[in-house]
Amino acid sequence: MASVSELATEASCTKAYIRQVLRLAFLAPDPVDAILRGEQQRRLLAFPSR
Repeated sequence: MASVSELATEASCTKAYIRQVLRLAFLAPDPVDAILRGEQQRRLLAFPSR
């Protein structure tokens, strides 16, 4: 298993980007399917306001 640092180096990107992408791997399948079909809820935001 590679570390975040190793993955970032190999992919020529930042550790922050790798962490962001890794979080997407653990999304529930139903919302992912809806997003891919373009049927996600309107309130679903990629970057929620704070």
